[in-house]
Amino acid sequence: MNFNHGMRYYNEKQLESLKDKIFELLEKRGVKMNHQPVMKLLQKQGAKVDFDSEIVLFPKKFMEEQLEKAPRTFQLKARNPKFTLDFPHPEGSFYTRACTGGQNWLDPETGEFRRVTLKDLAYWARLADRLEHIDYTPFLVPNDAPPATADIYALKTMLENSEKHIWIQPYTGESVEYLVRLLVAAAGGESELCENPLASWVTCSLSPLVFKWMDMEIIFQAASHGCALQSCSLPGSGITGPFTAGGSVLLSAVENLVMLAVAQV
Repeated sequence: MNFNHGMRYYNEKQLESLKDKIFELLEKRGVKMNHQPVMKLLQKQGAKVDFDSEIVLFPKKFMEEQLEKAPRTFQLKARNPKFTLDFPHPEGSFYTRACTGGQNWLDPETGEFRRVTLKDLAYWARLADRLEHIDYTPFLVPNDAPPATADIYALKTMLENSEKHIWIQPYTGESVEYLVRLLVAAAGGESELCENPLASWVTCSLSPLVFKWMDMEIIFQAASHGCALQSCSLPGSGITGPFTAGGSVLLSAVENLVMLAVAQV
């Protein structure tokens, strides 16, 4: 079924006005981030970086160059090639996934409600493989793994049990390097991972207009290894973002474009 109904909320004049405001905010206000390697890369490519205040400004020409680099089509690969996902969706539709970060489990055999274990996660991965309307799979939070490395144990379990594309939401910035190592090993090498990205990553802004070291590290590592990223701007209307729908759209667009630009440099 094609859900692409083509609904539009802005006319062309309003869209152009929104674009102008996005570029103005990027160029004059910028964002705050505290990841030195990323900031140096941005500066080298033409962004204006103040390392003392950690403010990065993005000139319009710089942003247009990064937008031009961004691929218009791509694939999310999987250990089983039949689960490869083409973007955009060939039928104009969308892909679906299971939830991420779940911590509780209702045992289907005993009815017990408890914390998730690594054994449950293995069951979850195999179940998702068999559900035709689940296209790719995130991982849950295993309670019986060491807290500091729970995401690493979780990814290992997913790689051992899932044939579908895996969606990674790291729990700490320090674990990102080790998550990448697991993917490299599973793919058979760094070049093999770039050609066959078995997993994609989620990275978030800290609205309004702030990016944590952890999320910049995710982009830095994932993009270096050819893995796709799902950028998430998370403004709360009237709390961490503007109250109006238009203002929220503006803020979200700016934050997502920053993440796109970082991935391209």
